Amino acid sequence: MECPYCKKDMKQGYLHNGRQPVQWIPEDGSPSALAFKAAKGSVSLRQKPTSGIGGYRAEAYYCVDCRVVMAKTAM
Repeated sequence: MECPYCKKDMKQGYLHNGRQPVQWIPEDGSPSALAFKAAKGSVSLRQKPTSGIGGYRAEAYYCVDCRVVMAKTAM
C-alpha cells in the first residue's frame, strides 16, 4: 500500500488487540507473551493495557517516515 502523505511503500502488518498495548505489528511478527510488553518491531498506539481475554487483529499498514498507521474498517 502507498502512503497517502509521502507516496512511499507502507509496511504490511496488523493491529493487535489483546492484553498488550494496542500496537501495529509487522506481518511476520507476533504479540509478546508478556501482557505489559509490546512485541519486538511493533509500534504502540496506546500505552495502557486493555482488559478482557483474547482479542482481535486487523490488517494494517505503517509508514515509517510519516509515522502513520492505516487500516480498513469492517463497514
